[in-house]
Amino acid sequence: MGTEVMGFLTLEKAEPYPWNDNERRLLRVAADLLALAAPVERAEQMLGQTQQAQSLLSDLTQAICDEQDWKRVLQQAGERLAAEFAAQWVFLLSYNSLSQTFDVLLQHPAPRGRDRHPPLPPLQKMDWQLLETATTAIALEDYTHELRLFSWKDALSKLNIKSLMVATTTPGHSLEAVLLVGRSEPTLWGRSQQTLLQDVARALGLLSHQWQLQTTNSQQEQVRSAMLAGLAALQRTQNLERAELAGLQHIMNLMQVPLVALVTWPPGQTTGWIVAPPPGHPKFAIRNEAEVAIYEDPLIHSALMASQADLSTNPHAWLIQTTAAALDPRTREWLCGPDIGQVLAIALRTDPEYEPSGVLIIADRPQRLWSTLHLESLITLVNHMAWAHRSICLVQVLTQGWQTLENLNWYKHRRVEHAYGQLASTCNQFNQWLQQHPEQADPQLRRLGSLLQSQLESLHPLLTKEIWQLEKSVDSAGLAVILKRTLDRIEHWKQKKDLWIQVHNQPVLTLNGDISKLELILYELLLFACQRSPSQGRVDLWCQQLEGIGQGGKALAWLELSITDNGDIDPRLLIDLHHLDHLDWLAPSSLDHPPGRHLKVCFALCQRLGYTLDMYKLEDGRVLSRLVIPLNNGDSGTFELQQLSQPRSPQ
Repeated sequence: MGTEVMGFLTLEKAEPYPWNDNERRLLRVAADLLALAAPVERAEQMLGQTQQAQSLLSDLTQAICDEQDWKRVLQQAGERLAAEFAAQWVFLLSYNSLSQTFDVLLQHPAPRGRDRHPPLPPLQKMDWQLLETATTAIALEDYTHELRLFSWKDALSKLNIKSLMVATTTPGHSLEAVLLVGRSEPTLWGRSQQTLLQDVARALGLLSHQWQLQTTNSQQEQVRSAMLAGLAALQRTQNLERAELAGLQHIMNLMQVPLVALVTWPPGQTTGWIVAPPPGHPKFAIRNEAEVAIYEDPLIHSALMASQADLSTNPHAWLIQTTAAALDPRTREWLCGPDIGQVLAIALRTDPEYEPSGVLIIADRPQRLWSTLHLESLITLVNHMAWAHRSICLVQVLTQGWQTLENLNWYKHRRVEHAYGQLASTCNQFNQWLQQHPEQADPQLRRLGSLLQSQLESLHPLLTKEIWQLEKSVDSAGLAVILKRTLDRIEHWKQKKDLWIQVHNQPVLTLNGDISKLELILYELLLFACQRSPSQGRVDLWCQQLEGIGQGGKALAWLELSITDNGDIDPRLLIDLHHLDHLDWLAPSSLDHPPGRHLKVCFALCQRLGYTLDMYKLEDGRVLSRLVIPLNNGDSGTFELQQLSQPRSPQ
């Protein structure tokens, strides 16, 4: 066989052949001519590919700008990309920051039915960095033997993808979406193909971003509608049961969950009951009839403890997020649905200083994740529900107390009125007898008659003017008389406990004002001092006149009456008395029963009269009760009733 080779040009003959010089020159010339033509052909081929790529990119960009239906544009892009790259699969994947997976926006060929391919799993840290730092498409020629994008290998291998290219929609920046093309056989991807895929991915990033915005807007609108509906429902009713069920139903709509329940309890109780609308699915059941020990159930106790956390560093600090697997068996006795996986718990508490009125429970499937928007909206709606719950409970408690006291006032007033009428009749008969039998009426009987008549006259204003509210009265009495009458009222306790009671520095003063109320306040303070004092103890009453300068340079004076004793006093009582303005009226308090209940009235009455009343423990262990009465004229030693303003503290 004769063979002659010239560069890439080869000639062969079937039998041995001696090539002469002329034939060799002609062959060399032909080879040179072909060598000149080959680059031109390759250039024309590359130019054709570039023009085709530019046409694809131009058409896609134009479609994005003109077409309103972005889903249609995506589907057309998938078809063009599959044809351009001879790919069996095309995916546009959007990163889901909540689950850290990649949701399928585009899948070509289109899936059968309505279901898209499930999200691709989260990427490993090295693969994440690989995609986030890449400025052009990444080609994996033989995916079977690749370690890159290993997290996706199982999902893509099921589609028989053995070679692929991936490009991010935001090259060199934070990852938002990924464009992927795949073939069912190993492929050597060209540089021009990588560049084209990257350009197309950048263009499709606009659609991906649009989808994310549309999803976010849709989610925000759903949350907004649920929030407004929930707030409106809480404002429409003052019935506690209806408010609870309405709030729970709207929270269920807001969070899109099958189960929402409220564990609630009356103020001061340790056992709660369950309020819940019908669950959205039978496998998310809850035992509505169960009683829950609120301080022994771990989930309820954790929510109550969390409700005292500082929200300035963590706005979600009051929210407990856990799983059904982590729940204590005591909780699972009533939160018993077999499909319950994720659980949220948050206490209904308006302020860390106030007692909680319940704990809200939310449950869903194990795979459920909640966005920050949903959690923040939940906290907001729960806060409003807590205020509504507290307000309705407070109104009920105060209304019940008002009705009870109104009934008691009516009953006692009518009884006193009846007794007053009988005593007045008896007194009149007694005075008539004295007038008819002057020879038998000695001075002692006449003095008793006058005293009885005087006492009846003092009751008359009470029965006629102060039936439903306290009224201002102006009387005059010397300080010595006031103190003597008050001490006479506690004589029983003085003798019973063998107490030593002494008045110190008593000035000579005549006081003008509501003397009867002043005496009652002094009596209550002295009575409490005697009751808490030990046997053979000592009670001292100190009198002192104070002077100072008020607003405008006006000279002011006060009378200070201080009671000291060595008795024991509940520290909680002193705290509650000093925080009357911030007291939680729904929480059990030392002011719910005597002596705290009586002292609470005295503090409120002093504020109305313009007095200053304080009670605290001295460093030497004694208890001090201090009453300061404003005097309107330091020279005359009189005082007037003040209802509108608190007196200035003594200088």
